[in-house]
Amino acid sequence: MNHVIPTVGYIIDDGISSVVYSGDTYKTEKIWKEASKRDNLKAAIIETSFPDRLSSLAVLSGHLTPAILKEEFRKIGKPDIPLFVYHMKPQHLEEIKKDIGALKMHNIVILDDGKEMEV
Repeated sequence: MNHVIPTVGYIIDDGISSVVYSGDTYKTEKIWKEASKRDNLKAAIIETSFPDRLSSLAVLSGHLTPAILKEEFRKIGKPDIPLFVYHMKPQHLEEIKKDIGALKMHNIVILDDGKEMEV
């Protein structure tokens, strides 16, 4: 992943379905390219730490904003899979949610603490 300190992302695949998990990241290519090759990809879990108005801070710290998230998600080439968003800075949560809503993407789910999901 592309981050100020080394981080990793994962593609978890049980042979039937797979999920891509970004880990902390800014713009990157390799993981999205690998995810795009999987016919069994069922979901993406991608961090989005800052609102769009703080894009310069996101770039500096190696994180995504909702607008950058949309660009990165497009690289997977599977626009209809569920996109789960996590790692939002608490002090910016409401603004990030507003920015995500403005993306007009029907498949975004904002993960909350304690939320469980099945893919």
